[in-house]
Amino acid sequence: MNLHIETITQLVTFGIACIGAVLGILNTWRNFRSDQVRLRITPEHAFLPGDQRDFLGIKVVNTGSPSITISDVGIELKGNKRATLSCSVLNGYQEGSLPQRLASRESAQFIIPNNKLSDLKQERLKGVYVRTACGEVFKGTSDAFRQISMWINQGKYS
Repeated sequence: MNLHIETITQLVTFGIACIGAVLGILNTWRNFRSDQVRLRITPEHAFLPGDQRDFLGIKVVNTGSPSITISDVGIELKGNKRATLSCSVLNGYQEGSLPQRLASRESAQFIIPNNKLSDLKQERLKGVYVRTACGEVFKGTSDAFRQISMWINQGKYS
């Protein structure tokens, strides 16, 4: 009888120790991930109030925990080249300029004027990029970007 109780006690202790080990690993992973800078970059069609033209909009969402500062936005070209373009920033309904600060879970939309894009007619466009103040580069592309890229190459985007 006494041996049976000792075995059950050891099994319960071992089970609790395993649960503690798994929770410790999960907590370490969560802390590691929370310190990383993560941005979701989505190129999209953008329309300004009172303007019928279609602009290239770059939506940036800070999905990480730390606040970040966006210092540069542009188009990624074939051959690892980048074209930095001046753009307007729409954060909510307020217009701003770069650099733009984003807290955790905040977003901003960057609008690139059509005349800046028409200058890239002869280039092969791969996607958009966003550079943070600490030098990290995040890239994105979408079906909307591929459509706008096709329009630029055909001369239909001005």
